[in-house]
This record gives sequence, C-alpha cells and structure tokens, in this order.
Amino acid sequence: ILVGYVKALMGQAGQSAPEQAERFKDACIYLCIAMAVKGQTQREGVTVTNPNVNIGDFFTSLVIPELTSANPVTNRSVLRASCLKFITVFRNQLPREQIGAILPAICKHIAVECPVVHTYAAICIEKLLSVRDKNAQGQSAPRYDPAAMRPSLLQVVDPILQTIASGKGIPMNEYLMRTVARIFGFLKQHGAEAGLATLRPLSQILLAMSDNPSNPVFNHNLFEAIASIVKVCVPMQPDAVEAVLLPVFGQILERNVVDFLPYTFQILGLLLDATPSVKPLYQALFERLLTDQLWRAPANVPGLV
Repeated sequence: ILVGYVKALMGQAGQSAPEQAERFKDACIYLCIAMAVKGQTQREGVTVTNPNVNIGDFFTSLVIPELTSANPVTNRSVLRASCLKFITVFRNQLPREQIGAILPAICKHIAVECPVVHTYAAICIEKLLSVRDKNAQGQSAPRYDPAAMRPSLLQVVDPILQTIASGKGIPMNEYLMRTVARIFGFLKQHGAEAGLATLRPLSQILLAMSDNPSNPVFNHNLFEAIASIVKVCVPMQPDAVEAVLLPVFGQILERNVVDFLPYTFQILGLLLDATPSVKPLYQALFERLLTDQLWRAPANVPGLV
C-alpha cells in the first residue's frame, strides 16, 4: 500500500508546481526511509533493509537529480536537507561509485547559509567517511579512497571554519567541527599540506572559545580536529605546527582554562614527542606540571603523563 502511495506522490510531483512538488517529494523520501529501514545501530547506520523497497532506484530517480540540479543550492532547502538525510541513512547500501560521483554536489551544500542544509551536509559527509567494508583478508577498511575524495573534501574546510568563526547559523555547531576532524582523520597524509594551513583558523577559534567554553561537545570536536592535523603534520614540519599552536596553548595555560587543560596537555605531548628542540614553553611548563592541583583532576592525568 505504501509503495503504491509513494508512486502516486511521485506522479503528482511531476505534474505539480515547484512548491507543491517539493512537498510531495519530501514526503516520498520520508516514506521510503520508514518503509526500507528494518534494522539499524547508532554507530553503523542501517544494517537491514526491506527487500521490497528499491533504495538504489529511489536514490537515482529522486535524490541525485535534486542534489545535482542546476537550480541554486539555496533553493528548496527542505527537500535538499531530506535528500542529504536519505544518503546519510542509507550510506551502507548506496554504491561507492555513485557516492563518489555525487560527492562534489553534497559538498557544495556546506556553503549554504541555511543552517539546516549545511548541518545535514556536514553530517552526511562525516558519516560517509566513517563507512568501512571487510577486505579479502577479513579486515575492516575504509570504503572510499582518500586520494580520490581529497579535492572535494578539502573544499569544504574553509566554508565550515568561516561559518563557525562568524557565528552564522547554529552557534558552536558541533556537527560542522566534527566533520573537519573526520576529514583530516580520513585523509591523513593526503591532507597534510592543507592541514597546516587549517591550523591557524582553528587556533583562532580555539582562542575565542577559551573565553567561554560552554559547549563541551563542540570543544571536544575542535581539539579532535587539531589533534588529527598535528598527528600528520608534526613529523614533517614540527616547527611550523608549534609556531601556530604554542602561543595559543600558552594563553590557555596562563589563564588556567580548566575545561581545555586535558586536551592541551595531550596535544602538547604529541608536539613534544616530535619536536627536534625543546622550546621555552615546555621548560616553563615542567615545573607547573608537578603541582598537586593539576594531578587531582583525573581528566588531566593522561595528558600529564
């Protein structure tokens, strides 16, 4: 019955004015999700689908045309957000080749001012990069090739950071920052050059957040993004990384921003392991590390050690 209803809605969408067609198509997407999902987990996404619902055909006939439409990405925001949600939900079932082809269109939606659209786009990208498959040896490996996805992924980093720094949309949007962390964690060496350039705006955001660290999830994702870049860039350019981060970390330590101390100590440890020469900040920090007050906070201990 529901499959027939979806077909009827699609037929009406083809014969209706654009505004009405958007409502019909949006309803179709949510009906398809409701019918097709039979089992899922929060981490892995959909694991079991209804064999009577052709997800691939729906994706090809409705989702792809909407996201790749010649119309400006600012148009039909509700429908575009629903299309992005569809890809997120069925990320395990959609073919790698089709996702690779539509990725540039997905990434374009990051620059849309509408917070719903750019947040759904960020979630979609982050979840796609987390998809893993078993290889011939039975080991879990990323489904997508970092080298192939690199151009599209790096294009979204600056718009994301600009949106966060300017306070547009949702303040301290944790999903946007999580996507930045995921991108550099996924790209690894393929994102090293861009990562170094990204550290400076990230450090500026970090300094701004240190005045009032009110969103712990956003703050965690911010430090995760910094750590992902540090792990890749430090072995090659430790001095350049330290030149960006040490002044900011110095201010955090001087002002005793308690919420940021555990993360700061851990990243300083990464820097210290790779540095060819011990900078004055490390030497000045050593005496402070021995104070009882720091060791009384359990969250500080891993970084202090």
